[in-house]
Amino acid sequence: MLGNTNLYETIFKRKSIREYDLTPLDGHTLEEIMAHTSTLKPLYDDIKIERVWFYRWDAIAEEYLDIGNVHNYPYSINLDATKLNFGFNQIFVRAYDVASNYSDRQHIWIYRDTFYQYMPLVFP
Repeated sequence: MLGNTNLYETIFKRKSIREYDLTPLDGHTLEEIMAHTSTLKPLYDDIKIERVWFYRWDAIAEEYLDIGNVHNYPYSINLDATKLNFGFNQIFVRAYDVASNYSDRQHIWIYRDTFYQYMPLVFP
């Protein structure tokens, strides 16, 4: 893939000029996030989501890897963090409706520097 090697260099250069708090979120904060996302209302009531697909880019293997599909609201999934590479990991999500239309993919970056096994992912 074009530019994958430079992506890590760029990320670490940008990281070096900013201050990041890499402390994992505590259970209470994660519960608050889950509670908040469960109160969100859909933008359009007439569009029914069939599933939400979570997947990630593995920069070492240079391939997309499936995390899983979720068919029920609030469309969250537990991520086995031991399968992530150390450093930055890009996690993607895409929603599919009942007619197989799909959304633009959205992504987040997760930085793994610990041996914690599970990290919850929540996309409203």
